[in-house]
Amino acid sequence: MPSSSKYPIEVCCVVEHHSDVDTDIEIVNEYSSSLGLKFKLREYDSWKYNDDRYSITSLPAFHVYFGEGYIDTFYPDETILDKLDECVKNYEKKISEKKKFIEAWKNFLNFWKSKNT
Repeated sequence: MPSSSKYPIEVCCVVEHHSDVDTDIEIVNEYSSSLGLKFKLREYDSWKYNDDRYSITSLPAFHVYFGEGYIDTFYPDETILDKLDECVKNYEKKISEKKKFIEAWKNFLNFWKSKNT
């Protein structure tokens, strides 16, 4: 399953067995790739992954991560594609706010330098 990485958001599909891949999983994989999100598939392991132990109520499940940080877990019966869109929009909003903050800070520093020279 190819994966791109336009955003630092990863969708991790958790299944009981790798052979459990169905059309819901394929749709999420293709949609994630089209958005530029990383996608990976792995088997459920509650001993190794806290997110599996504490967040999953049924399989398959889709964990969403921002960098190394856990965001949420979604399931095929939910509107997962809309929720992935929402994750991307929230990321883009944070990046935009960060750019505005940096620009405002630069403007303040330039103003401060001009007053103190």
